[in-house]
Amino acid sequence: IFRKIGNHEGAPNVPVVLFRRCFRRLLDMLEPSMHFDLEAFGSRTEGFKMNWKDARVLIDKGKMPKIPLSLPQIVFLAMDDFTTSTLATAWYTLTTIVIVVNIVVIILQSLSGYTDESQSWFALINDWCVNIFILEYFTKAFCSMYCPIALFDSAWMLDHVLPYGDHEHLVANSLHTTKWQRLSHWACTVNNVVDFVSITPKLLSVAVSGMHLPLASLRMLRLLRIIRVFRAFRAVGKWVTTLQVLSEAFMSSLGSVFVLVLYIGLFSMVAGAVLYSEEGETDDRFRTVPSAIAYVTERFVGDSFSITETLVGGLVLASVGVFKATIFLLPIERLKTATTAAEAKFQENARFREQIERETITAKMPKHLEWVNDFSCPSVRVRVYDEAGFQNFQDPAIGTLHIPIHSMEGTEALVAVPLHGGRVKTMFGPRPELEINVCWDPDVENTNAHLPKGDLSLQIVRGTSFAGVDTRWRVFLEVPETLYGARATADWTSPSSTTGGPTPQWGEGATCINVIEWAVSDKEQETDTPEESFRSKVLDLLEGKKEKGAARRRVLDMLESQAEQLSELETRVAEVAEHMVNAH
Repeated sequence: IFRKIGNHEGAPNVPVVLFRRCFRRLLDMLEPSMHFDLEAFGSRTEGFKMNWKDARVLIDKGKMPKIPLSLPQIVFLAMDDFTTSTLATAWYTLTTIVIVVNIVVIILQSLSGYTDESQSWFALINDWCVNIFILEYFTKAFCSMYCPIALFDSAWMLDHVLPYGDHEHLVANSLHTTKWQRLSHWACTVNNVVDFVSITPKLLSVAVSGMHLPLASLRMLRLLRIIRVFRAFRAVGKWVTTLQVLSEAFMSSLGSVFVLVLYIGLFSMVAGAVLYSEEGETDDRFRTVPSAIAYVTERFVGDSFSITETLVGGLVLASVGVFKATIFLLPIERLKTATTAAEAKFQENARFREQIERETITAKMPKHLEWVNDFSCPSVRVRVYDEAGFQNFQDPAIGTLHIPIHSMEGTEALVAVPLHGGRVKTMFGPRPELEINVCWDPDVENTNAHLPKGDLSLQIVRGTSFAGVDTRWRVFLEVPETLYGARATADWTSPSSTTGGPTPQWGEGATCINVIEWAVSDKEQETDTPEESFRSKVLDLLEGKKEKGAARRRVLDMLESQAEQLSELETRVAEVAEHMVNAH
């Protein structure tokens, strides 16, 4: 998380507020009711920015919050991630052995020369292996419904923790996911799709046992389970570098392999059809279209013992040979270059479209309300409880309200805060929102926008699309009155709403008034570093030179213009004098 913030900011030091915000979003994904030592997540010198050493201290001093896991989450991690515990490592080793044994049995069953007793033992071992795979798949599928997506998909987690760049649209997405969303996200990953396809023949044989469907060909789908063996290379690869490189190279090259197979298949179909039409009547190898396609496909793997009898057939097979050598060269050189150029063009077009959309949205938004959608803006954490959940702070609806305290001008706006999770959501209908009137009155004597001072008033107005007609709701706010200290998250609790859903009202008394007084230690006051001071002086000097140069150019232009006017005047005087002489 820290590295991603640093890459976005373009500096090794990151804003304390932004790091706290991202970490809060991470906890909201895993356990919304979890609290953490907010003051510990900052600079050791209480500065406006923090470096990696400040973040590392959190780990060394045990300041990182520990999230308790439920039983389904423990079972899921034991089956999904071999690095979490000794039990997980043992289970991973067992499943890998079972995968290898199952594949070996499938190969042995296809060979002749074994007795019926041996075949029965092979079938028994195969059934036990498949039953273990079925048990593992459905156990993990059931447990995944009780596991946050961030627990098993780190890429999804990072995209939602800091939704910048291509992932700005994720800012409005809910950090709270339903059981169906978790299950579908887990089931659609590549490894789990392979696991499901590998057990499909067994499931179909049980489901349609009385229909006598041709399932023998589906049994070969179990060979797809060999892909899972490559996952074992990640564990062994910690000690065997070669296996780790093989695993990473294979997984990263799947797209290229699929593209090559697609090209080979398309060319084989076209070439096979031509061979069938030209030589199908004279050569048994091309008697049917499938046999012709199979023959052409063999040409790509090195079988070149066939000899055609017509010129067209010879040209086709010659082009196959040329294409065979070219198809593996193109992705390395030309195809790579063309793909890079095309990708750059599409990315540039996408950036242009995003820029136009962003400019359009900015143009429609009032000038003083840019902070509403600014992710770097300081924020207030909003939690909404019903009366029963407020007693023990359980099952809250979570929201985030941006506040314009970095603005040097007074601001007042009515902001709708989207709420995620909790009991406010109805079974059907739009996402619930909480309307809060934000009023910011900055201190006129403060001149540092990074250290705001002033009065912030937050009035709870009403909610929309709330559940519970007779339910009363209470709002809990965490306001950053200071950057450090106990008031870094000043708590405020609203009175109960006067009405229930779907549009609860709070009345005039639900107003939170906060005194914002951000400050840092004297040694961390934001002053220019020697490099920044030198750069500033150079820029000032260059700007001064530019201004002097512009003045010189203006003087020269004026003198040149006057010279042209004098020359024109002299020409006219000479013409008048010549005319007068001619007249005399």
